[in-house]
Amino acid sequence: MTKPIVRALLWFRALFNPPAPAAPAPCAAHPFALTFGAHGFNLVPRDTGPSAGSYVVDTERDLIGQVMGVNGARLRLRPPAGGRTWEAEAQNVRPATGAEELSAKVRAVNGWRRWGR
Repeated sequence: MTKPIVRALLWFRALFNPPAPAAPAPCAAHPFALTFGAHGFNLVPRDTGPSAGSYVVDTERDLIGQVMGVNGARLRLRPPAGGRTWEAEAQNVRPATGAEELSAKVRAVNGWRRWGR
């Protein structure tokens, strides 16, 4: 006897509570994404990749570099202690970990002290 009642209740619930429509695809042209959290709507900056001044690891050359500029899908990098810049594809770099960044900065400072810069 309970099975028909349960089926009827499920049918009514499906009839009056239709599934939510699918969310529209995000638009990459806007620098912020609109999210909904516990306290309402939030504007969250989109991840646009490395910005100038950040440290990244060039996986192709296995070198850490500071981003000097971004030109489309190419990044202009320079060693933390100074030197010749090089270009790397954005797909061949990853963000440097905190330990890698700190190590590169310490090497740069030690080199400046050693050579009187």
